[in-house]
Amino acid sequence: MKPRRKKQAISRVAIICMLLFASACETDPLEKNRPKGNPELKLENLSFSDLSKNNAVLQKLTDLQSEESGALRARSVNIKNYGYNIDTENAIRISKGEFHTITFRIISEPGSSRIENLILVSDGKEYTAYIAEYFLSDKERELLASGIQPKNLAPTTLLEIKTQSKFNIGGNGSNCVRVAIITKNYCDDKNGNRITDKGDNDGRCASNWTKEEYTVLFINKGCLSSGGIGHGPTTGNGNTGGVSVGPGSGGGGDGSPGREDTGTGSITEGDNNLITTPVLPDRNNMRNHIKELNRITNRTEVKDKIEELHRAVRTARMELGAEFFIEDYNDESVEYRVEVERPQYAGIDFGLVYEHSIVRIHMHHSPGLEPVFSSEDTDGMGYYYKRKKEHEAPDAENITSILVSDLGIFALRVTNPRKAKNFANKMSDENFKDNFNLKYYEDVRIKAVRDCNCILPNIEYDKLLSDYLIDFLKEHTTGLTLFSATLDADGNYKWAIHTKYN
Repeated sequence: MKPRRKKQAISRVAIICMLLFASACETDPLEKNRPKGNPELKLENLSFSDLSKNNAVLQKLTDLQSEESGALRARSVNIKNYGYNIDTENAIRISKGEFHTITFRIISEPGSSRIENLILVSDGKEYTAYIAEYFLSDKERELLASGIQPKNLAPTTLLEIKTQSKFNIGGNGSNCVRVAIITKNYCDDKNGNRITDKGDNDGRCASNWTKEEYTVLFINKGCLSSGGIGHGPTTGNGNTGGVSVGPGSGGGGDGSPGREDTGTGSITEGDNNLITTPVLPDRNNMRNHIKELNRITNRTEVKDKIEELHRAVRTARMELGAEFFIEDYNDESVEYRVEVERPQYAGIDFGLVYEHSIVRIHMHHSPGLEPVFSSEDTDGMGYYYKRKKEHEAPDAENITSILVSDLGIFALRVTNPRKAKNFANKMSDENFKDNFNLKYYEDVRIKAVRDCNCILPNIEYDKLLSDYLIDFLKEHTTGLTLFSATLDADGNYKWAIHTKYN
């Protein structure tokens, strides 16, 4: 029996050796079919300064923009025939090898369920332009309002601008889209500018280290045009270090660029494919406005004036105000020049709008005036924007109207240029203006009195005023958004979109 067991043991060893030998000589069938040298998928944030270095992009944007837009400038470009304004200061470039796309946000009203992006797809020589349309659910809109990016969004339609070919991505078309998540790291440099954190420990990052997840969409246009024959969407988890375009999961974890994984129906770069990411209002529009408000109001000359007006809120018996001018568009380090407006009992008359005007500040004293922007203030902001555009001022979208009152410090900013321009044009009609002022009185002031059911003055009434003002701004499509400020522990103003939008 013993020799027999020894023989069996020897046989097992021999078999194992043979298997090992065979495995060393033969290629795994799965490995054999795995593509070699797949290039990395990279995602980059581009400013207008970055875009201006690419002549093909500039040419395409110039071809797309409306004739009345004039010279191509930063911040926004108007697309002819559509009435769209695109944000050219916050584009996203996704590249894979030599193939790349650039996605821009089309500026829309805050809180809108309809989101659109302009996508430029490069063939190595020129760009083809598409408009992707997304519709957000109520839950997704709530997430955006609270600063959370909804995941796994896919467009409902894709329009090729040149040919006017429109692809429906709902229904069977949803099978033509793959989804992956890429995580990128960001920080603020010593000047407060938001930059990519490359993890180099080179001193570029000074504070505010954050991570953001981007939903990357792989859209097969050939699949769409053939009726949606393809494989279902797959979601990457953002932590495994690979971008999934077939079964499996992946995503550039910890800011690493993603890599395409293998799988049935993988979508790679080519004439019939498009890679994009939803560029949403919260990620760009509101953040930019908040960043600008923080920067502007913490300038010494502006901050001092705000604090001076705030100290006078309960002692002044008439409105006070000031206007700031910048001498050089390209040099924000230059001190703003201030002109103090004459005190008036019946509102501040800022007078003519000059090209270099950048900030208008006024105060509503208490008691005496409501602690929120009045209908005349709203009208004035629309006129302010309209005249800046007529001056062809490149910073027209960056103007600010600030109100200092007993309730707090507030600002109006143009968040939808097209609607703000239309609103200002309508206000030139006296009948429209009279009706606008009447509706403000009814829908803001009277409604707040009725719903508060309290003895004035009352803080609850003041809060209702600001809530109903936001409803009023949206209902009348003013293109304006209300922001509010608080002081942090260091005595600096920190701005946020008003809480009513949440």
